[in-house]
Amino acid sequence: MHDRGQEDLDLHVYPHGDAAFEADVHAALARSRETIDTTRRLIESVRRDLEARYPRIRIEEQNGLAAIDGRRRWYVYRDGKIA
Repeated sequence: MHDRGQEDLDLHVYPHGDAAFEADVHAALARSRETIDTTRRLIESVRRDLEARYPRIRIEEQNGLAAIDGRRRWYVYRDGKIA
């Protein structure tokens, strides 16, 4: 079963304003999407790709029941938490 395309993925990257980290997240996601199509494996692949540079990185997927717009939402924390 294939997940929906990247346009249905809404990334929330913390801390806000760290353009380099956000760019790294998008690049890792693009690399991982070349070979992976399931959400669970995709999250793990992106995390593994970035953990050498960001050892405290944490990625969480929003519970599907909480989505009101039908989009998948990931929360990506550079330091393992918002603040």
